[in-house]
Amino acid sequence: MGYIYMDLSLKLYRNNEVFLDHGTTTLAAVNAHHFASLNESLTGEWKCVIEQKDLRLKWVTNYLKINVKKAPNLFTNLMEDKLTAPIFGWMKTETNVLIGIIMIVVLTVAIVAVFLVVYFKFCTLRRCKKGQVRNRRLEK
Repeated sequence: MGYIYMDLSLKLYRNNEVFLDHGTTTLAAVNAHHFASLNESLTGEWKCVIEQKDLRLKWVTNYLKINVKKAPNLFTNLMEDKLTAPIFGWMKTETNVLIGIIMIVVLTVAIVAVFLVVYFKFCTLRRCKKGQVRNRRLEK
């Protein structure tokens, strides 16, 4: 188009709002656009519009529908990892995985606390009553 028409302007639209306006330029100079980083705010309908203002011509040269997903976090990795997938894979959402982790931690702490109580209540007191543990200072 740049060889046929003069004074073309290029605009990049996201969700029917101007995202980037290159103004009147040669199309070869703005052939590609690179994003520094991708994030969820770039999700939407993108189109590249070329205009020739003198003749009132407008072309949509590219149209893309982009869905940028968030980066996987610990909960997503737990659902997808081969080792932990049997435990967390069926939970379907990250909130359920968080609840599952909390339940596992609470259950583990409770089991350890119960065993400590049982140990200190029954195992240590029996030794003292039977005389297995002695105070050596008193033996002299």
